[in-house]
Amino acid sequence: MNLVNIFALLAFISGITSVTLSVIVLLNGKRDKIKFIFSFLTLCLGWWSISYFLWMSSNIEKYAYFWVGMLNIGSTFIPIAYYHWITVLLNKKRTKFLICGYAISFLFSLFSFSHFYFEDLVEIGGFLYWPQAGPLYIYYIFIIYFGFYFLSISELYLAISREKFTKNQKSILKIIFGAFSISLAAGATNFPLWFGIEILPYGNFILIFVHVFLISYAMVKYNFMEMKLLYTQLFTGLILIISLINIFLSSSNSEILLEVFIFIILLGFSYILIKSSKDETRKKEELFKLSNELKRANIELKRLDKAKSEFISIASHQLRTPLTAIKGYISLILEGAYGKDEDRKEEAFNKIFLANERLIQLVEDLLNITRIESGRLELHLEDKVQVEEIVEELRDMFILRAQEKNLDFVVETADKLLSPIKADRAKLREVISNLIDNAIKYTKEGFVHVSMEEDNGMIRVIVEDSGMGISEESMKTLFTKFSRGTDSSKIYTEGTGLGLYVGRNLVESQGGRVYAESEGVGKGSRFIVEMPMQRNK
Repeated sequence: MNLVNIFALLAFISGITSVTLSVIVLLNGKRDKIKFIFSFLTLCLGWWSISYFLWMSSNIEKYAYFWVGMLNIGSTFIPIAYYHWITVLLNKKRTKFLICGYAISFLFSLFSFSHFYFEDLVEIGGFLYWPQAGPLYIYYIFIIYFGFYFLSISELYLAISREKFTKNQKSILKIIFGAFSISLAAGATNFPLWFGIEILPYGNFILIFVHVFLISYAMVKYNFMEMKLLYTQLFTGLILIISLINIFLSSSNSEILLEVFIFIILLGFSYILIKSSKDETRKKEELFKLSNELKRANIELKRLDKAKSEFISIASHQLRTPLTAIKGYISLILEGAYGKDEDRKEEAFNKIFLANERLIQLVEDLLNITRIESGRLELHLEDKVQVEEIVEELRDMFILRAQEKNLDFVVETADKLLSPIKADRAKLREVISNLIDNAIKYTKEGFVHVSMEEDNGMIRVIVEDSGMGISEESMKTLFTKFSRGTDSSKIYTEGTGLGLYVGRNLVESQGGRVYAESEGVGKGSRFIVEMPMQRNK
């Protein structure tokens, strides 16, 4: 077998392998963009390889001329297909480059059979009909071949050196980078003969096998394909193709019948083998999925166990504080520490009462948290709830407290009656009450303003104060359980850090939201309760 026949045979094997791989990948990933582009890429490689084989096998010049033109079409689209696959693989948006690249490749392909692409076929380097470059071919080499290969390799290099991929992903990208570099160098060995330089395209020996193997391996390792299934389908496909070719090459009816019988037997075995591989792959994927779900569930259980322990610890501390205060004052009264001083006794009873109220509120908050997180929160939704009525009730409740601190406490009513909302009136009142209460607690001087507005189908209650404000860091954890700002705990030591968390969940469960705004520490804050207007039936 001479060297030309070896080149032809290698091209044939590469072509059949590439086309088979293209079909397999396409059938296994019709809706997967990465697999679809990879299928197109391997189809272009198959087109080029089969055209190369038929060109090498041609003994008549006009046939060789035709297959060189077909080969040029394949080689024109391979570089842009490579680049397209890389951009999709790396999840890069390169739409303009791709549109431009495909447009240029299409324009060049229109000249694939013309003298602009190759001027003549000559005998050189042992090849009977080798094309000689036309004036357009040099532009193909630098614009399409080196241009898009360079873009592909650049994208890979930048991804490997800069992007935040895992160690395993980077190792796979390095394999693809190596495959591209080999393809670039090996493919370029075809060019010298086009310009009359007798350097044989030995790079094809590497190009035909290495890049298909490496790219396929990378696809498998990157979790886009399963190795065993891929190669089972690939080899059974090749065997069936060879068997089919033997049918057409048979010289007698008896040989044709025998080859058809063999083909049917092989087809049956191939079906059973591929089905078995698919079932095994599916089971492996299911086991892998279940294993990952189990790991995630285990991590979540550990997180919940830790959260439960922290919750119990903090809740115990919060419960102990008022109980200790109650116990202390009752002990002093029973021991006669206050004697007959009724004023001091009354003061002690007031403190016991306040500690008890705080205890009741804490228990209520804890119960609400339990109901919220277990999905057992009961809402008693009412139609046509007027927010103004709730706010006016709260104004009467808080005005004395605000006056005791010399705060300018103002409730601004809307110019007209606000649209009604559908809400749990008691729970909404509790949330707004907590926000006003906090505003008064954490404002030493200045004002606490409450206003209402209607905008874009939403009713808003805005509680604004000139108090201590909220830092950017505190804002991140403001609505989490047991979260209290550093400065707020200095001003009011008995807070639990539960009110905002409970309030947010109570409002969100009714289709609204609660959020805060502040320009920073010492610049006051705004808390907004937002509820959707009730739709007219």
